[in-house]
Amino acid sequence: DECKPKTILLLDEKGTVLGFGADAKWNYITMPSYKNKWLLFERFKMALFEDELREHDYTNGNSSTSKKYKSKTSPKKKRKIGIADTLSAANGQRYGSDFVFVSAFKHIQSEALKFMHKKLKLDNIQNEDIQWIITVPAIWSDRAKHKMTSWAIAAGLVSKKIRNQLKIVYEPDCASLAIQHQMRNRRKSKTHGLQLDDVKENDAGFMIGDQYVLLDVGGGTADICCHEIVGEFGVREVLAPSGGPWGSSLIDDEYAQLLQNIFSAAWMQKCRRLLPNVYVECIENFQRAKMFFFRNKRSNKWYNVGLPREFCEFLSEEIEALQDDEMQEIEDLVQRTKFAGFSSLLRFEDDVLSLDVSIWRAMFDAVIDRIILHVSNLLSDAKMRKCKYLCLVGGLSSSPYFQFKLRQQFGVDSKYKLQMIVPKRPLLAVVEGAAYFGLTANYIQSRILKKTYGIKASFTETKAKANGLSAQQIDANKIFIDYYHGYFVKNCFKVLGRKNSEIVQNQVVKYCCKRQPGCAMAKIAIICSDMECPKLVSDGQVLAKLKLKFDHDDHVNVTCEFHFYDTVIKVVAYCDTTPDIKQEMDVMYVEND
Repeated sequence: DECKPKTILLLDEKGTVLGFGADAKWNYITMPSYKNKWLLFERFKMALFEDELREHDYTNGNSSTSKKYKSKTSPKKKRKIGIADTLSAANGQRYGSDFVFVSAFKHIQSEALKFMHKKLKLDNIQNEDIQWIITVPAIWSDRAKHKMTSWAIAAGLVSKKIRNQLKIVYEPDCASLAIQHQMRNRRKSKTHGLQLDDVKENDAGFMIGDQYVLLDVGGGTADICCHEIVGEFGVREVLAPSGGPWGSSLIDDEYAQLLQNIFSAAWMQKCRRLLPNVYVECIENFQRAKMFFFRNKRSNKWYNVGLPREFCEFLSEEIEALQDDEMQEIEDLVQRTKFAGFSSLLRFEDDVLSLDVSIWRAMFDAVIDRIILHVSNLLSDAKMRKCKYLCLVGGLSSSPYFQFKLRQQFGVDSKYKLQMIVPKRPLLAVVEGAAYFGLTANYIQSRILKKTYGIKASFTETKAKANGLSAQQIDANKIFIDYYHGYFVKNCFKVLGRKNSEIVQNQVVKYCCKRQPGCAMAKIAIICSDMECPKLVSDGQVLAKLKLKFDHDDHVNVTCEFHFYDTVIKVVAYCDTTPDIKQEMDVMYVEND
């Protein structure tokens, strides 16, 4: 099957899973009597997205389809996107995010076991025999990855006692590995299934030192990685993974805004409240239609979207209630609608809404232009001067218009002269790469830190001055510590890993925790910051906490090893007297501020 299930979950009123993926949505649409009982959750992975974004990065307030409803917030103003504790179903009912994710994991586990028993005839397999690879967007925060891990444990997917039973891997890293395999297969067979621009058949493919940008654009996010080949099935990060909430679902939001412009926000909200299954079908019809946009780019001026019969009946009832002689049919509403100041760009006939190609372009461009701007900024970095390829994966990469726009901006005929690589099935690149990740050791041989990591510490005045603290900052944080018979500066940011620095595979950063007499435990606060040179704890935020227990020897210190090279932070501690006996610490993540 060329389609992987989307993150759509259908629960009954008791919380039992009724369906996952496209089946879940179809069951909800076709069972209207359960529209207020069943719970349909879409895009629920985005509940774990948190970041501080500029307003125009996340809203569609600056798009052509929504200028009339443009946000009054300045585009330069930033707002915090936090991890959502609850999720809203299609009918407006809310459930805890943890319950939705745990339910999804349990369902996936059940389906996987059924497949292994029925298809692979693995009758004696036990849960502890299975390693799970969970792919996440590279732009997810450390807290989000921790949430995913804890929910996988709560679902019984993995056990904390089994080392490496769960691997959290970045989706673009998986796609990167899948493309490397496909490029190798290309050298061996002409039926390689890759679409490449101006790449000769005898081209050797990826060579050591070659760089490429990989775009993984799915439903919710655009994940972008910049890799350099260092060996067969080995890469290093040139720049830290980046991206934003610029997935294809934002195009759906543009269409939803267009419907509000045509039929009014009040009517659309009423439909969503009273007929949630019908509203879901409206958006589903558009999602199907957008897959065909730009396939016949030279001949088609109009592209159609079917409106559900129940939706048209709802609109007719609302129009009738207006008792307006000039507004008697749905066609009247459509014909009077202007787009970007122009009329005659929309038509309605036989429950079909026809949109001029300029409207379709505007809806797509509202998302694609943000991606193009971001990639342009990445390619302007001097570190990317050897970039040779642009790889497109993910659901939106299947779009002919998306490929056209990226090829036009970055392809071989542009100033960047990048060769485009598109797998035959872009949607499955992440899944294919995830399977390879379970069999490939050390594919990412070095990473670039996205943030500065450190711990909360107290410095001597001399060290605080050397770290750039002002006299005012030192005075505000000065304390006297009896044990050392001197003054120290508290709340200092002791850097362990600096933003934009390279961390190689298996590199560890050591920190010695000295025990004070009579203390049985030491508490360590792990801090992260978006600054490269933070000085105080207030320059970042407390990410997690550790508790170290000492033995009875007052003279024994504990060394902590911090591992930042993987997708999740790992901390290992050991006593100086027994360095071979190491214990992995529980990193207790702090909830959202």
